[in-house]
Amino acid sequence: MTVGNQIDRALDAVSHTYRRRLLVALLDHSPRYGMGALRAGNGVGTDLQASEIQLFHSHLPKLEKQGYITWNRESGEFGKGPNWGEVEPLLRLLRDYEDDRP
Repeated sequence: MTVGNQIDRALDAVSHTYRRRLLVALLDHSPRYGMGALRAGNGVGTDLQASEIQLFHSHLPKLEKQGYITWNRESGEFGKGPNWGEVEPLLRLLRDYEDDRP
């Protein structure tokens, strides 16, 4: 995979608020993280049921397919995947400059 493709994949991964919040949350919560922690940390939207449906049916599978996370569907836990290193620098940048965004 070319560097350009890796950048495109990383930008696609963080293009949705739920995926971005989930990935940034994993920066500080390693190796496993679950929905309970996301709820407590307000990592998902205010409508928790709708947020969880979107996460389980769209966002978590996408991030797992990209290799950014591993995901246990039974327990609901997820952690850093084998391609985590591709997206981590972008996540650190987003987290470090979160308050500076318009």
